[in-house]
Amino acid sequence: MQITTIFAGKNLRKFIFSVIPLLFFLFSLVVISKELHQVHIEEIKRQIAFIPLDRILLALLLTLAGYIVLTLYDVLSLHVIGKRLKYSQTAQVSFISTAISYNVGMTLLSSGSLRFRLYSRYGLLPIDVGKIIPLCSLTFWLGFLLIGSGIFSLGNVQLPDWIPLAPWGVRIVGVVMFLLVVAYLVLVVSGRQIKIAKLQFPLPRLPLALLQFVVSSADWLLAVGVFYVLLPHSVEGISFFMITGVFMAAQVFGIISNVPGGLGVLDSVLILYLSPLVGPQQSAAYVFAYRLFYYLLPFLVALIMLVIHEIKARAEIFERVPRFFFRGITTLIPPIFAALVFVGGIVLLFSGVTPEINQRMNLLIEVIPLPVIEMTHFLASCAGAMLLPLAYGLLKRKNAAYYLSLVMLLLGSLFSLTKALDYEEAITLFVMFLLLLPCRKYFYRETSLTSQFFSTEWIVAIAMTIITVLWLGFFSHKHVEYSSDLFWQVSLHGYAPRSLRATVGIMLVLLGSGIVMLIRSPNPSIALPGKKEMEQVRQILAEVEGTGGMLALLGDKELLFSPSGKSFLMYGISGRTWAVMGDPVGDKQEGRELLWRLKDLSDRYMGWPVLYEVGTANLSTYAEMGYSFFKIGEEAIVDLKNFSLEGKEAKKYRYTLNKLGSEGYRFTVLPSGEVNDHLQKLKQVSDAWLESKQAKEKGFSMGFFDEAYLKQTPCALVFKNDELVAFANIWRDGTGYELSVDLMRYLPSVSDNIMDYLFLNLFAWGKEQLFSRFNLGMAPLSGLENRALAPGWNKLGALIYQHGEAFYNFQGVRQYKEKFHPHWESRYIALPPRVGHYLIFIQIASLISGGLQGIITK
Repeated sequence: MQITTIFAGKNLRKFIFSVIPLLFFLFSLVVISKELHQVHIEEIKRQIAFIPLDRILLALLLTLAGYIVLTLYDVLSLHVIGKRLKYSQTAQVSFISTAISYNVGMTLLSSGSLRFRLYSRYGLLPIDVGKIIPLCSLTFWLGFLLIGSGIFSLGNVQLPDWIPLAPWGVRIVGVVMFLLVVAYLVLVVSGRQIKIAKLQFPLPRLPLALLQFVVSSADWLLAVGVFYVLLPHSVEGISFFMITGVFMAAQVFGIISNVPGGLGVLDSVLILYLSPLVGPQQSAAYVFAYRLFYYLLPFLVALIMLVIHEIKARAEIFERVPRFFFRGITTLIPPIFAALVFVGGIVLLFSGVTPEINQRMNLLIEVIPLPVIEMTHFLASCAGAMLLPLAYGLLKRKNAAYYLSLVMLLLGSLFSLTKALDYEEAITLFVMFLLLLPCRKYFYRETSLTSQFFSTEWIVAIAMTIITVLWLGFFSHKHVEYSSDLFWQVSLHGYAPRSLRATVGIMLVLLGSGIVMLIRSPNPSIALPGKKEMEQVRQILAEVEGTGGMLALLGDKELLFSPSGKSFLMYGISGRTWAVMGDPVGDKQEGRELLWRLKDLSDRYMGWPVLYEVGTANLSTYAEMGYSFFKIGEEAIVDLKNFSLEGKEAKKYRYTLNKLGSEGYRFTVLPSGEVNDHLQKLKQVSDAWLESKQAKEKGFSMGFFDEAYLKQTPCALVFKNDELVAFANIWRDGTGYELSVDLMRYLPSVSDNIMDYLFLNLFAWGKEQLFSRFNLGMAPLSGLENRALAPGWNKLGALIYQHGEAFYNFQGVRQYKEKFHPHWESRYIALPPRVGHYLIFIQIASLISGGLQGIITK
């Protein structure tokens, strides 16, 4: 990937927003290091051990109460949008999504995506979940505003010195917060609607709005309570009132930073406040205990609940939810294990740079030689470093990442015992190994790990992890005098040299991964298919059902073949849009892998992989890959088995055929081998048709006049008194199932019914050839609903369909095809998340029209 592509336009903004959390995190580590510069990690461990058991139990009880209150966010939101679920269902979804998002943030699983996947299994539609998420966020901030307005208005909160707010400034903040509370209540009473993103819905009634304040305030106060009960209450300056103010300020900084769980940012603010009161050792111990109880423990419980939920839901999911919205267990398994494996890597890395327990080391040396201890300690850290990029491979469902992750987890578990008798992490890693072992089928992509390109967010996540490991290593051994000889020192209790060697191993592994990523070709390999590729396409088309793949015969699109050579997809590139034309052709499983390959390829160059004019058969697969869908029209299909020119209903068909027959028109089908002899006359008809329509040739999703292309298909010809007046090249699949046409052109002087004549003869000919159906092609923007709650694209598309005759006869296309009584099949465009949708439409139009000028000039 070229460096210039990173620092350009939207890429630069995306890069900056991705790096901001890293900068916050770095600043927080600097602040913590300065505050704890004289503190040893063993002192922090001792202080944690000194926290009384009754305070720990009370903190756990308040944590439980806090997460129960958090479930009421979803309960209230469901009431507001008029949906009802059992509390057990709502609570489960709320707890799992909230506990995971509190720790992971947006790097792997967001609260929104989890809520959608879990709620969809209880019958809620995406538009419902799209309302629940912002309503939960709104409730979250209402409690903050209410409590903050009371605390900050009094002006007695002593914020850390580095927060530049005088007491009068704090009071102003409190007054502003109070005014926001009043403003919200006024909006509620007025009965107005609010618009969040693209969704519009009414505010809750006053009783529900008041409950929002109550629930959110209880949530905030319980979260403060968990931290407060861990503190010594006899110390002056530690009161619930003061801790609440500082805690809320710390949480805001954590949220603004966008660091997952506010890691480091929240901690630094709390440590800065507490250090002058209880000492740096105690402040660090209390903050660490709070993070353990309120963040990590619920996170682990939520992961277990999520796995159990998926297992239980798997058997009944198809009966509960429309298939269109079902993501399936295959959607959640890869990101869950990506998160687990990433955590497993962190466990090994942290263990590798922190001191071991002396008593365990004394026991270990009696059974394992010191060189083995040293070697396995180094290898355990390397295994931990390997797990970080492997987790990304699991997220991308790569089978190589699956096998290597199993090996690294098993080795990490073994090395944890041989390096320091760390049975806790050995058990943890071995459990991860056992959980991952039976999940082979979810990691089906047979691609090389060296071909993957890490997203900016993932690079930042790895960077934050490594910075933390480096900081933790030097913090744990800050009293050691570093020298060039330290690296080579070997002794049973030589923890600092061992940590230094582990750090070098970690950096070498990740540096090697980075070099492999950077030495790849900076530009995509773009080449139109040659004779060999076109022959391969023809062989595949001869075996598949459906005519959509016939567009590949144009030779104007890139082709991507499966390793077996039995499947392919075709795509074009315009700007950042990598548009796949139609569904992959051939084997369904191979088609899925081809889409993943294209997605990886486009990711390397910050492209947007888009699927254009796809049907409904593979929507669940595309949804699993993270695509969202917009309907772009409907395809007309004529049932040839039931088509007949006999009977009363076919009277108008017979009239057209007889009328043009009496005028000297006749129809014939030319085999592909004889098309070459008629190319000159075909060209004359085509040129006259283009001139009469004042149009230019298109491409990508439709054919154009090309001699090499036309010679590959049969051609329907219409003569009038031996003069060629119309033609259509025929698409026929290799199974005898579907028939269609691409180019249909005629002289401007012929009968107005010439297209009817062509189609009716083609229907009859197709029926004689025992084809099952005739594909009349798509009616653009047909079938889009313009309802109040319809997506913005549907509304715009429906309006264009109804009122856009000046630009294109959208309604006329459908009305014309309706005369043949077809049934209609929906066609969609599948878009990746967080991209410029309307820019994609423009770039696809550019592909079809041969450039931006072609869009305007017809």
